[in-house]
Amino acid sequence: MRFKKKEKEAKKFPIKDISFEEIKYAVHEYSRELPPNIPLKILIKDDLSLDYTLLAPPFKGNP
Repeated sequence: MRFKKKEKEAKKFPIKDISFEEIKYAVHEYSRELPPNIPLKILIKDDLSLDYTLLAPPFKGNP
């Protein structure tokens, strides 16, 4: 008997208004939680904007 793996659904967070200071704080906290061998550059997309999906869990919403 085979069991199919359920695909993990990405959590969808509502869009919230968040101040620049809160975003700076979230980036700082995110960097503290990263292992030492992972650079903070993973937060920056190819178009040089921040990847807010990585910062969404602490805010319980997308900035």
